[in-house]
Amino acid sequence: RGLPAEQRTQETLSFTVKGGAELVAVFAPVRDVSTAADLVAAVADASQGPNVIRVAEGLYDLSEQLSVTRDVRVVGAGAERTVIRIPSSVAAAANHRVAYLNHANAVLERVTLTGGHTSTDKTSGMGVKLDANGGLFCDAIVSNNYAVSSWHQRGGGVAIEGANGLVARCLITDNRIGIGGAEEYGGGVYMT
Repeated sequence: RGLPAEQRTQETLSFTVKGGAELVAVFAPVRDVSTAADLVAAVADASQGPNVIRVAEGLYDLSEQLSVTRDVRVVGAGAERTVIRIPSSVAAAANHRVAYLNHANAVLERVTLTGGHTSTDKTSGMGVKLDANGGLFCDAIVSNNYAVSSWHQRGGGVAIEGANGLVARCLITDNRIGIGGAEEYGGGVYMT
């Protein structure tokens, strides 16, 4: 599925240098979204090249995790203004992580991630998981995510699996794991 013509825009930066020459840098195709369905579709539809998805201020209730596994930059309107969550009605019915990054150039920034939940063994990062191929998660809030079962819970809020993921300038609060079972690590953050 391609983007409609009116959404095929690019982010550009232009400036004049000494001597009057104008330089223009074209960053990537840009898509603006304002609903949860559009957000999931935009990430899924992103082509292989670099893409920017700007997420408007608001509450985005997801019924599935947001999977950023390509060269995509997802940018909210601010961590306190763009909230991506798994509603309690969805979380109670199944196990859901809010976001998943697994690409060296995947970026998720300026959002709040909340409501991720699982009661399944061997799970990690119910707010966000940065898997082996990495990604960048920054300028964000991760709160009220949890993983509860009897065994092998890691990172109720954030899990970084491998050396390629980076989390920067984030508030990670009120996340939790476990019910007293074995191998429970990092209620807020777990890194391997």
